[in-house]
Amino acid sequence: MAQEVGQEMANQLGFANFIQNVDSVGKAVLVFLLILSIASWYLIFTKSFANWLEAKRAKAFLEKFRDVTSLEQLNSILRQGKPDNAFANLATEGLSALRNAGSFGSQKLAGAGGISEFMTRAIRNGIDQESARSENGLTILASAGSASPYVGLFGTVWAIYHALVAIGLSGQGTLDKVAGQWVKRLL
Repeated sequence: MAQEVGQEMANQLGFANFIQNVDSVGKAVLVFLLILSIASWYLIFTKSFANWLEAKRAKAFLEKFRDVTSLEQLNSILRQGKPDNAFANLATEGLSALRNAGSFGSQKLAGAGGISEFMTRAIRNGIDQESARSENGLTILASAGSASPYVGLFGTVWAIYHALVAIGLSGQGTLDKVAGQWVKRLL
């Protein structure tokens, strides 16, 4: 008896039954939540892999960078390959700023704070660019995290509304209508 009730309840409350009986608003909520979930998991996996790869590349670059004794040696290390991590990009920005500092003239640099200030601005600009690059996609993840509970709550309220309308149309607000046929069988 209990097994039959459990089987019938599974048929009434199963996902296939939900898909068959849900209206277009319910399907839209389900699709929206599914899209947010897929986007979130995609970002979680790709960002995790990208961070792991970035850390590995940064570690290799920093090991070489710590052994550098001159700017020429650093320049040759950077020319060996395209900068593939944040530290290599910052070193490239710094060397580029150092090379370009002379073309701005001493009068202009003095008014702007000198070569030290020029280098600081160039490296800060590089840090801002790296931060923006590493934060790419996090807006979607934050939006999904903040919106999903409310979308799910809306779906729940929509389902309760339909259940109450069905009870009202039946004309009977008894326990078997409110709680379902399986509760009546258990009692």
